[in-house]
Amino acid sequence: MVMTIGQLAKAAGVKMTTVRFYERRGLIPEPERSASGYRQYEPDVATRIRFIKNAQELGFTLEEISGLLDLQADTTTGCKTIKSRAAQKITIVDNKIKALKKVKKSLQDLHDRCRGRGKIKEGCEILEALGSEKIAGKGAGHPYSLPFRTHRAQLTQWAQDKLIHSYLWVSPKRMMNLNRW
Repeated sequence: MVMTIGQLAKAAGVKMTTVRFYERRGLIPEPERSASGYRQYEPDVATRIRFIKNAQELGFTLEEISGLLDLQADTTTGCKTIKSRAAQKITIVDNKIKALKKVKKSLQDLHDRCRGRGKIKEGCEILEALGSEKIAGKGAGHPYSLPFRTHRAQLTQWAQDKLIHSYLWVSPKRMMNLNRW
């Protein structure tokens, strides 16, 4: 039984715009069209969309997910290959957690040093610190330093290549998932 885009979106738990986006990105196959021009999706596309969403929740980029889908379609792919990809992602997640812990410490230090009294025009320690060299110009050991510059340099070349688009951003929802680990 074929499904319309609305039925597919509902079955997969996403919005219709997400279905169209995945279609444009080549993550789901372009569907057949009815005589009146409506998209007609096969039911297994809903499973594929859930696969994509679950992989995103685990931190995989759309490019990485595309690679996983290609590996899944290749019947000669061994489970060892997929396990290796998961291990690489675990390393990346561990590095993100370490970096975020450093960011939290820096923010906590700023927060703890703030009096929280007076008007901004009288001087706000947090705003002054954000605009000073205390954060931007100091190395990783400085109490206000943010770790991204030095931390990225410590990653392997492979990880740097893979993280260009996703390393510095972790959504609040993903962060909640990381906290469960």
